[in-house]
Amino acid sequence: VVPLETPSDRLSPLLAAVADLVEREGGTTLKIHGTGTGSGRPDAARAAVLAGAVRLLGAAVIACALALPVVSIAASRATSAVEPERLAAPMVNTDTQLTCGGGDRSFSWAALTAPTGAENGFGPEFEVLRDYLSRIDQRGAVGWRLASRADRWVRFLADTPAGGWVYIDALREDDGWRVYGGPEACHFLVVVEPGYWPATWSLDPAYPSPDADATELHVLIWERMCAGGSLTTGRNSAPWVRSDEDAVTIAIGVRPLEGGGSCPGVEGTPAIVTLPEPLGGRALLDGGLVPPGAPAAPRTWSVVRMPHPESAEPSPGASEG
Repeated sequence: VVPLETPSDRLSPLLAAVADLVEREGGTTLKIHGTGTGSGRPDAARAAVLAGAVRLLGAAVIACALALPVVSIAASRATSAVEPERLAAPMVNTDTQLTCGGGDRSFSWAALTAPTGAENGFGPEFEVLRDYLSRIDQRGAVGWRLASRADRWVRFLADTPAGGWVYIDALREDDGWRVYGGPEACHFLVVVEPGYWPATWSLDPAYPSPDADATELHVLIWERMCAGGSLTTGRNSAPWVRSDEDAVTIAIGVRPLEGGGSCPGVEGTPAIVTLPEPLGGRALLDGGLVPPGAPAAPRTWSVVRMPHPESAEPSPGASEG
């Protein structure tokens, strides 16, 4: 993080040190955020700082988060390091699933209105839930519902007086069913199709904003799961699209890496979404959120190094973070 007010005599050696780091680590792209407002520094001087950064870093590309026209140039260079992937034809108005913050224990929207009273059900999975609930503080949860199940797990959902949702998972082991914790808060995310985990997206600032005639969108995609900093290229689902009178809602999933990975930050992965019809004057919404919201990059950013495209494959021994 480099304050915009950093004097040039201190900025040059700093950038030189960064260039040395990039060369040693094999990085191709860095993103540098300015922390000051930049008031009082002429635009020409700020542009010179950017030009000097690019010159000093050679193959590395610098993107400075400055409130200047320079931003669009820098962003374009940063995201153009990776060729946008054209996603498959969209799934229009099909059913989606929900998950509590990620993972593969998804459930249908109908689970939110399923009959309550799961703690009174018959069977070992319901008995272990009933016993567990009798011994804990339920955090105000009322009306437990059977949300989804598989051979070795069952997920139960309940709503709370505050309007939120919580869940408890019962797991079947060799010696019977167990509950190991909870209730945990359920932050709903959308799963567009089996095998793909939730992601979020925003419009790519390297391209002009779509107009009413637009039938394709340049976007950046961020997966919600840890993937060792890998891009999502080749792992993106076909986009799910719902067209309404006043909005077009788009959700995108990402196939998780086998074995998971650590959790460093990563630039959004560029991609192209084809719309089933022109956008018109409608708003765009990220359907991966519940409720759908305006597309936006993740709120927190750190200085991250993007892997070279030829070395972006995850290591076979990567462990889940």
